[in-house]
Amino acid sequence: MALNAVYPTKPEAEKRAIVPDHLAMVGLADAMEKKPLQMSGGMRQRVSIACPLAIRPKVFILDEPFGVLDAITKEELQEELLKIWNDNLC
Repeated sequence: MALNAVYPTKPEAEKRAIVPDHLAMVGLADAMEKKPLQMSGGMRQRVSIACPLAIRPKVFILDEPFGVLDAITKEELQEELLKIWNDNLC
């Protein structure tokens, strides 16, 4: 939905190509066909990070994005998000 709002004139094929790239960016390339109920909390959190990254925001505001995760997963995702930001958006 976000891609359609931000890129209304971009061809559908190009918008569809953005999705796998951003799922791969958060480590979910192999989970593209999974339904939300088939995903763990960490996987869902990764999807919620991939969605706004796909529209290349200038500002990325997070409201307790890792609050529901265990300490180990939380730390891993925080480090991963910083790496993604530095590698792709800075």
